[in-house]
Amino acid sequence: SPFVDSGRFVADGQGNLTVIDAANLNGTIFTDRNFPGTYALDPFCAGTIKLATGSMSLVVSKDGQRANLIFTSPSSVAVMGTAQLQ
Repeated sequence: SPFVDSGRFVADGQGNLTVIDAANLNGTIFTDRNFPGTYALDPFCAGTIKLATGSMSLVVSKDGQRANLIFTSPSSVAVMGTAQLQ
């Protein structure tokens, strides 16, 4: 099914985050979604994000301005993306 998403993560610096986004899944549009999650980063700026809907692996750039993300679960989801500090 075609899927597109745009949104933001708001991290608190303590391992908690809020996702605020809008998405289109196979023609069904979702707007102003807002849900919590957690995150963890290792000393090499690699880490995980855990949401109620699944988990992501991420790598943050050395300067902390960008990140690459990929869903790791559920396995039926094939989504990757990038993030930029705003």
